[in-house]
Amino acid sequence: MTVSYKTIYGLTAMTSYGNDLYAMSTNIYDGNGLIIQDPIIHRIDSFGILEDYYNFPANIIFNHNCGTQGGSQAMYPIDVLVDMKFGNDSSLYIACGYDNVIYKLDKNKNLSRFIENIFCPVSIDFDNKGQMFIVSAPKYEQDSSSQFFISKPVEVYLLSTDGSLSVIYSGNKIGQGGCLTDDIIPGQFMVSDANFNINVTSTGSIFLENPLEKNIILIQ
Repeated sequence: MTVSYKTIYGLTAMTSYGNDLYAMSTNIYDGNGLIIQDPIIHRIDSFGILEDYYNFPANIIFNHNCGTQGGSQAMYPIDVLVDMKFGNDSSLYIACGYDNVIYKLDKNKNLSRFIENIFCPVSIDFDNKGQMFIVSAPKYEQDSSSQFFISKPVEVYLLSTDGSLSVIYSGNKIGQGGCLTDDIIPGQFMVSDANFNINVTSTGSIFLENPLEKNIILIQ
């Protein structure tokens, strides 16, 4: 039996820490395209009590793709690539794909830009050593005939505890349909529905969900 647990408008990402559940809502717009609610991270404790855990500053607007949908009172982005996970340092890391940034929200709720040099980070996870694994979605560009082509396949980065960053997996250049946006870097396009997910098990196995190839890849 399934039960509707909580309603959070603009829900875009979810994770857990201890016995608590954390869920993030994105920007919400009115019928004229004006923001009426900034992004919020909500916490649901073990008793089911829902509260606002962190309100993002008004100057942080998560980019989205494929427009919005809703009614005259509230419009919600159709496609927002956001993932979040807690690290071993009890900080919450928020990967914002269409913004080319991973934020760090420490346990004192100080927000900082943690990584800004990875293209379209769509999924993150940690191993028991505290190493971060980051999925970078494919990059599209246009040729001289304005036809789109993949210039970079999906990649997985390893951020070691010493701060070094390296690519540990590079996929095939397989295309997909959907909306394309180059709002962050003109000429470098991100594709909608790039729903890659990475999961690191307690034994250190790294699995990548690849929707383009319709399979699960064991990286190591």
